[in-house]
Amino acid sequence: MIEDSNQHLKQFLQLCDTFKYNRVADYAIRLQLFPFSLTDNAFTWLESQTLLSIMTWNELAEKFLQKFFPNSKKSN
Repeated sequence: MIEDSNQHLKQFLQLCDTFKYNRVADYAIRLQLFPFSLTDNAFTWLESQTLLSIMTWNELAEKFLQKFFPNSKKSN
C-alpha cells in the first residue's frame, strides 16, 4: 500500500527526470514507467482502469491522488 501518494509521485517524477530520449515527450515516459512504480492495491487499481480512461500524465496523476490521497486525508 502506498502510504504517501504525494511523496510517491514526487519521487517518481524525480526518477523520470533522469530519462531523456530524443523525440519522446516527458509525459510519454511517465505513462510508460508509472505502472512499474506501483505495488499491491495501487497496481491493481491502475490495471482496473478502463482502456482510454487515462490519456495524459495529468489525468493519471489526478486519478491516482483522488484514489490514494482523497480530500478526507488532506489537512485544512
